[in-house]
Amino acid sequence: MATAFPTGIDAIQRVSATDLRNAPGKEGHVLHNNVCDAVEALQAKIGVDGSTVPTSIDKRLAAVESELETVADTADTALDYCNQTISGSTIAGAIATAMNTDALFRILLIGDSTADATTEWAYLLLQQLQSRYPNAQVQYSLWDNVNKRWPATTILQQGSGSGGVIILNNCSIAGSQPDWIIGSDFFKICKVGAELLILNHGHNISNSDYPDAQKIITQYEENVESALAIVGPCHVMIIAQNPQMGLSNQTKATAARKYATECRFVSADVDLAFVAAGNGASLHSPDQVHPSVPDGHTLIKNVVLDAIDNKPSYIVTPSLVNTYTANMLYNGNFAAGSANAVPTGWSGNNIGVTDSITLGVNCETLPRAISLLAASGAGQAWIRQELAIENFQACVGRIVTLAVRMWRPVGAPNTCGKIQLYASGTGTPSHVSSSSDYGRGDWSWRFVSVTVPANATVLRAFIYADTSATPTTNPAYAILVDRAILVIGRRPRDAS
Repeated sequence: MATAFPTGIDAIQRVSATDLRNAPGKEGHVLHNNVCDAVEALQAKIGVDGSTVPTSIDKRLAAVESELETVADTADTALDYCNQTISGSTIAGAIATAMNTDALFRILLIGDSTADATTEWAYLLLQQLQSRYPNAQVQYSLWDNVNKRWPATTILQQGSGSGGVIILNNCSIAGSQPDWIIGSDFFKICKVGAELLILNHGHNISNSDYPDAQKIITQYEENVESALAIVGPCHVMIIAQNPQMGLSNQTKATAARKYATECRFVSADVDLAFVAAGNGASLHSPDQVHPSVPDGHTLIKNVVLDAIDNKPSYIVTPSLVNTYTANMLYNGNFAAGSANAVPTGWSGNNIGVTDSITLGVNCETLPRAISLLAASGAGQAWIRQELAIENFQACVGRIVTLAVRMWRPVGAPNTCGKIQLYASGTGTPSHVSSSSDYGRGDWSWRFVSVTVPANATVLRAFIYADTSATPTTNPAYAILVDRAILVIGRRPRDAS
């Protein structure tokens, strides 16, 4: 009988001691041939070494091994790239790549008066890059804060026409702090795009609003995440600066340094450089706050350039746009619940809630936003949510961040439109967002973070219509809230 293998399994005849040698089906030559047929079929299925028969096991295994080697090589390449991107690449490398490929490298600087003149460090940095890349076209623009626009760029160096383009868009405004641009001018400022986003703040941050590093960090969070949502993926540098004589207000530089470290952004530690250089009169202007020209600004320029050249950097992707993650809050987009009432999963105090459902006018995302206004002039007006036990347990011992998308009316009291995280436990940590006027008259993200103690028993998120004991009941000052997100870590993702 012919073998049934490989489409079937042979039932080869067995011979017992009492069988005759010529019994039907048990003849010696028949049995031998059946076994030979089966062995030959097995050999054909397995294949010879280096078989080219597509159906042979040898050929198939060789193909699998080759594919695995390709996958391994690809994985190694990807790992090498990731390692370089996370721990080996620098901003200088990114600039050099852009210039060598005749590409564009835009720097968007958002900061205060320590960088708003052509005698100051930002302009000096651009001149340094101009010298480094003689074939590049180099352009400069300073934000016009009176007319709220970017003027036409000034060309500092024409270049060869094929050596790339470097543009510094300088949005340095006297008296500003990190969250000052959040609001109606924000898109205008950030729409120029960036391959490198630099934040340069320190002295102007309010001590009363931000007495500790944790609260100062919320300003940086609001600025960076909102900017990335517009400019897209880019490198990020945080300048830890507070270049005033003496060592007061060091919390501001500490906050910048801490935020950059926790998010793995590039940090340019101007504060430590001033301290290391003696922080004396030669580094300061007569007001003992602003850096001197040229010594103080040359020092800052050198610190920033060193960070560009030597600090590991990576492309930071936006986290608040078109990305999703687990929101620790239930019903953070207020979809569940009765009309014109406190949303399901939330509780309220002295609060009136009105649905806002006109998309693009008083509602940024569907199904609705809610308008919050104190129900009476007596008692703080808020809605809050206490985390469910399983979500709360995941937060214990960790930094958590609350981000709320809201519209605060122009002219409303500074007590309106705040957010808060409260965690019970040692020191009962509680952080409330700032009373800053910045960001009014448009949708903006408000941030607040807290480290939940290991012995905490509860974590609550508050959204305030008004924190005052005698809150406003003026409908013109109602707060619009579109969505709320609470996540573990520093960088919330939009979970709407």
